[in-house]
Amino acid sequence: MKIINDQLAAHGVLVQHGAVVDASITPTPRRPKGKKSYDLHEDGTITVAESYQKGVDPKTSWTKKGDNLYYGYKRHVLVESKEGLVLAVSTTKASSHDSAHLHVLLDKVELKAGSRLYADKGYSGSPNETLLKNKALKSAMQKKATRNNPLSPTAKRFNKLVT
Repeated sequence: MKIINDQLAAHGVLVQHGAVVDASITPTPRRPKGKKSYDLHEDGTITVAESYQKGVDPKTSWTKKGDNLYYGYKRHVLVESKEGLVLAVSTTKASSHDSAHLHVLLDKVELKAGSRLYADKGYSGSPNETLLKNKALKSAMQKKATRNNPLSPTAKRFNKLVT
């Protein structure tokens, strides 16, 4: 993908004003039936073994979005903010958190210094803010309230502006 993006940039087709990152769930049609076997050892330890029926990928996992449960993968995508061209993709199991995969996407591309990165609340946090500073990128990640620390009116306005 990097080779194609470099060729597009060389011909002036890929103009990088900034980037948008988001994740989406890709459910799989085959879900496990939930078989687990437990072995009790003489020393008192218990071993749990999960067995999957034929055709179920053990690298996938369950996640909950809203009131719905999904079994499958999560696709993390980084796109150019103006043109909408895909710059990088990373696929993980569905239960992985969005914020842990921003560095993987940013390592696959070279964004211009000073470019703005737009992201939803799933990517907020000091590790990702530090990552953006180290790569000389401007943060347009939505702010997230934490327990006993609600968003300020300024943070709420910021979130509406970057939506």
